[in-house]
Amino acid sequence: MVAESEGRFACIILDMTAAHGRNPELVLKDVIRHLEGRADGPNAKLIVLSEDMDRAVAIQESFRRVDQSIIRPDNWGDIYAATANSLTVRDEVSWETLSPVQRGLLKQTRRNIAKLQESTAQGAALEQEMLTDISGQLIRAASGGELIGAMDALRSHHADTFGHSLKVAGWMTTFGLHLGFRKSDMEVVAQGGLCHDLGKWIVPNEILSSPNRLTPEELEIMRRHPDGARVTLEKTDWLSFPVRACMEMHHEKLDGTGYPYGLKGAEIHELALICAIADVFSALTERRSYKAAMSKQKAFSIMDEMVAGGHLDGALMEKFKEVAS
Repeated sequence: MVAESEGRFACIILDMTAAHGRNPELVLKDVIRHLEGRADGPNAKLIVLSEDMDRAVAIQESFRRVDQSIIRPDNWGDIYAATANSLTVRDEVSWETLSPVQRGLLKQTRRNIAKLQESTAQGAALEQEMLTDISGQLIRAASGGELIGAMDALRSHHADTFGHSLKVAGWMTTFGLHLGFRKSDMEVVAQGGLCHDLGKWIVPNEILSSPNRLTPEELEIMRRHPDGARVTLEKTDWLSFPVRACMEMHHEKLDGTGYPYGLKGAEIHELALICAIADVFSALTERRSYKAAMSKQKAFSIMDEMVAGGHLDGALMEKFKEVAS
């Protein structure tokens, strides 16, 4: 079960391979009956895990209430990834209430970011035309006052790599306009946010999609994702240095305690400092499987502590509050 908030179901995962002697179909019928009796039941996704494809297909055909029937993956990360896909479909239905510009932005960028992630995971170079197209959409939406509304629509979105990357890129784009960056520089700003986490393709799915807070050992593996960025950068010679800096430096801290290089102060590119603020703010205010979405004011309070601790740039943080409040 994945809880959307206390006492409310977002998704039910039923493992038919672990019925412990009970008739699996009767168990499934009991779950469906229970959902029908709950106020949130109609909106909850129901995913069934089966031992083989024939069984999975049979369940999908026999029970119309089942949203997805799949072969049971070997690890929880893959199971959670399947859950994330179902939740994303549900979230996209809610986008129908947005303006045409916001709805089109979210749907198209989701598809394009998925393509970028897939090509990166296959060891390919970044596609310039696609990145230019996505960044252009973000800039136009921000200039027209539509982007923050789209970002707010993602607050309840399941926190997958798409949602996080788009939020970081969106906040960076909005912030860049607020800071008065030249129009010719805004494409680089947007691309920095879109690309900042592309190195995560080297992180195992069971860690990347873990429903729990990561252990120290898992965190250490997660912190290697800038290594994945370097592999991509070696094959993408057209990408500008500021975008490269976002991919490699967004976890650096002003006091030198960040990673992967332990850079200090002016050694960290300005766009990477902006990316770090957008990254932290997005992570704090988005819903994760182990936490609810944090309010903006609570996020600002935590980030102020990070400024005091020498992790984030204080002047940029104050400017960011002006646009993100």
